[in-house]
Amino acid sequence: FIDHRLEREQQIIDCLKKGIHGIRAMVPPMYADLPEFMYPAAARSVFAAVAYLVELGRVRCRGTLSIDAEFDLVA
Repeated sequence: FIDHRLEREQQIIDCLKKGIHGIRAMVPPMYADLPEFMYPAAARSVFAAVAYLVELGRVRCRGTLSIDAEFDLVA
């Protein structure tokens, strides 16, 4: 479980480094094998991981923390 969480966090960081700043835009590359109808559930999972990274101070939210917000890496 912990390894999976760490892998997901790294995927988020990789997306941010590539200029993908929105959760909904992160889902397709992170879940390439997932049927598109499941993207909303995947987005909620990514949002939970991003919120945790925000709490840790590794990621910054532009504006109010929400699934539709944009995010940046903290330098």
